[in-house]
Order: sequence, then structure tokens, then C-alpha cells
Amino acid sequence: FDGVEHVMNDTLTSNEELRSYSSIDAWFSRPQTHEYILWYGKQRVDVKKIPLRCIVTDTSISRKYLQDDYPDAENNHELSHFRWLPKDIQVFSNEINIYDNKMAIVCIGKKELLGIIIESESIVETQKSIFEVAWRASEKSMWELNI
Repeated sequence: FDGVEHVMNDTLTSNEELRSYSSIDAWFSRPQTHEYILWYGKQRVDVKKIPLRCIVTDTSISRKYLQDDYPDAENNHELSHFRWLPKDIQVFSNEINIYDNKMAIVCIGKKELLGIIIESESIVETQKSIFEVAWRASEKSMWELNI
């Protein structure tokens, strides 16, 4: 867990928007990671005010959290923009954040907790391009559709 926390805390130093792939269900699967991700969201939104675009797994847990409990929900997700991973794609248990010249990967799977940071301008530029393709192909969230 210390590695996951260290890697995620590094994303709070970002000087640009975070581009992220996330699984709320994975974060909520353990009390320790659940508590941490609630703290992290408040830090990113309320304290650091770091913008985010995130492709997230589309589950009832994700929808409830993002609609009712997410720190930016009251402001209609001004800093936080979400799109849904298509439902026919297998749910994953990692979070990937792409920012500055870094890519932070945390595994929050049932059998492992770990985090790594890759610092490489060329790898990150490629990952940013791949994220843009995925963002354009992902399903718009209820906030983008003004539902």
C-alpha cells in the first residue's frame, strides 16, 4: 500500500491535467484503498485544483460515487471530466495516470498492491496520444450529456 500511496501522491504534483484510466470498484474493494481514494479526490479537487480527464469503468459503484460523493460533483464536475469504458471491455483493477513527463501505474488488484512511476518524455508523449484515442472512443458520461 505504501507504494500505491507514494505513486498516487506524486500525481498531486502535476503541473498539467491528469489523464487517467481508473476502476472505482477496485479502489473500493479494500477499506485501506477506499479510505485513501476518498482522501485523494479531495486533495486533487479541493486543495490542488488539478484538472482531470478520466476513463472509468461503468459500474453501479462508479456511477453512485461520481454522482453523489465525488468532491467535484456539487460543481457539476468543473475540474473532473469522466467518460465510461465501453461495457463490453473487461473491467480492470489498475489505475494509470499520465501527467507532465510521467506515467504512474498502480495495481489495486485482489492479489497485489503496487505502484510504479515511469519518467520518460517519449513514453509519456506516446501514452498521451493513446489516451486521446481512447477518450474520443469512450462513452460520454451523464455530465457531458447534461443529463
